Amino acid sequence: MLLRPSTLRKLASLALVTFSLHAKADEDIAAINSPCAEIRYLEEVAAIYEGQMQTLLTKATALGNELKQLTLAAAKYAGTPKHDLYLLLMVLAKRRKQEADNKISENTPKLTKLVKEINRRRGALENRLGANGKQTTHYTKAASDGSTTELASSFSKKWKITASLTTTAVEPCEIQAEAATKIANAARKVRSTGQLQLATEAQLKQTILEVYVQVKGNGGANQAAVSNQACGDNGTPTNGQGITIPTLTTPSYAKQAIDLKHQGSCKPATPDDHKQHLETKPLIYSVCDIQDSDLTSPSTLSETTVDQVAAGTDVQDTAMQITGEIPTKSDQKKRTDIVKRLIGVSDGTVGEKFFKELKKLDKSLKISDTTSGISIDEAAGEPNFGKALAIFVSQSRKAPETLGCKEGQTADDDKKPDSPDKTGDKKYGDNTGKTENCSIHVTSQACTNW
Repeated sequence: MLLRPSTLRKLASLALVTFSLHAKADEDIAAINSPCAEIRYLEEVAAIYEGQMQTLLTKATALGNELKQLTLAAAKYAGTPKHDLYLLLMVLAKRRKQEADNKISENTPKLTKLVKEINRRRGALENRLGANGKQTTHYTKAASDGSTTELASSFSKKWKITASLTTTAVEPCEIQAEAATKIANAARKVRSTGQLQLATEAQLKQTILEVYVQVKGNGGANQAAVSNQACGDNGTPTNGQGITIPTLTTPSYAKQAIDLKHQGSCKPATPDDHKQHLETKPLIYSVCDIQDSDLTSPSTLSETTVDQVAAGTDVQDTAMQITGEIPTKSDQKKRTDIVKRLIGVSDGTVGEKFFKELKKLDKSLKISDTTSGISIDEAAGEPNFGKALAIFVSQSRKAPETLGCKEGQTADDDKKPDSPDKTGDKKYGDNTGKTENCSIHVTSQACTNW
């Protein structure tokens, strides 16, 4: 089958893009080329989950504030059609806040463990940094030591020289901006690739010691080194610096890709594993554990559209409980309509339609004698919330039971039922017009114009 030229061009373009992506991924992984780079890499891995947790905490705080505002609004409008609206939003805010709180409670120990294991790994890698370079050395005079192992059958004189090594200052880890970007990209790919890049065990365990020794010959006689011989340097013909300052080096950095999707990789570490400072099983498991967690944040109500609220199944169920209407689950339109009758129809967000109103000054909210009132938004903060809630509850108890219908009543509406109507003729028995009792639900048509 022959392919059209246009199809061939598309396939070639796709292959080029795929190759470029793989090459970019290889560059990111290649940037992890030293203990310093691995430390930065693991810090970036932790930063991903720390950022998600911080977002969760921020959302939980915002939802908590929204919940308080809606609680105050529901208390203020108790017995009115608006009460049902704020009650519905209050239930939704509480559910979302509970969702965020549950995720925080479940995943905080996992994040704490991950950070702990990364710090443990950091210590092992920094120890590698200190193992490189020349050491400041102090030698003792040669001294007889009968316990020294005989190095060869012809060596009968057993003397030892003690050297005290002091590690020189280690250069701080410095990652260039370009390399830092690649390392951060590599950290973000841990979840998608299922691989964690770590230095090999041999690289962390092996240290190379280089010492140069010069010995003066004595014609084959078996003679022990005494005083400053072989290690002293006092300028005399018989003495000299016979041992150089030792140099410690580590093998070139080598890493391996740990397959996190492999069945044997993500097993909980044993107590013995935790005792070994170079053991990577605790770190690997902590990465696996937090990757399996859901750290996505629920949206605040303020940033949720009215249509999104109406489409939520849990919101529909709550609205049905409030209104007493129970349509079948298959009647999706009716379920949505019940919610929209409570919250109205709007293209905007809940914040624009409802929370904006709660920012207005409420003169009935006099928290202290010195204030002329504050907004419900302000009252939701500490220490005003409890006082504001008490004020609204007290007001609702003093209000008449039919406050919902009398909310818009004028002074002329306060006539007694049997008083004559001076503005028009009435038939016998028609002393008053019918009043719709709307103190419970907003679904009453007579009470929708609030």
